[in-house]
Amino acid sequence: MGGKGIAASLGMILTINPWLGIGLTGVVVLIAALTGYVSLGSITVSFLYPICIAVLLRGNAHYAAYIVFSILQALLSLFCHRKNILRLIHHEENKLDFKKISRLSKKK
Repeated sequence: MGGKGIAASLGMILTINPWLGIGLTGVVVLIAALTGYVSLGSITVSFLYPICIAVLLRGNAHYAAYIVFSILQALLSLFCHRKNILRLIHHEENKLDFKKISRLSKKK
């Protein structure tokens, strides 16, 4: 997870529920590996986060606050990713180049 506040969001999620943070990181890694788009993973997790909070924290004394906060966080993330979303729609988003990454790691 990387730019646009996603790493900071991960830190907050890990504080609230470490297993959720690990699981959502796995989703980002899986989507990035399958599609080559890290931003698609971040966008997907932005949608999943409030849903996961709603399911996992049901019955918590501060449930409503967690829900509101997770929705606001998701909306902010989606707003910050609006250019990535447009590039994905227009098939102009940059993909991870695993071959280039492999070549760079071999040069060290």
